[in-house]
Amino acid sequence: MKRANPRALVAAREEGLRRIRQLTRATLVGGLIGVGVLSAAVAHALPGHTAAAKPHTNRVKHNNPSAPRSAQQAPVQTYQPPVTTSGGS
Repeated sequence: MKRANPRALVAAREEGLRRIRQLTRATLVGGLIGVGVLSAAVAHALPGHTAAAKPHTNRVKHNNPSAPRSAQQAPVQTYQPPVTTSGGS
């Protein structure tokens, strides 16, 4: 029975690890490029809206600077829990 050379085994293992490392690196780079291309295609196919496209219309100008501040603000609704009583006598 013939035994394999230990140095040849180590060299073969190192070569295999180098190949796996290159394959992993190529897979990661390819995946990142694929994600970039896909995101660019989606961004081109579904354009967003710019802030300048919609004018802001809910601002109201008040010419009377002496008007009370509370008159300019909308009323605030507050939550109050309902009053309940037990079925006692």
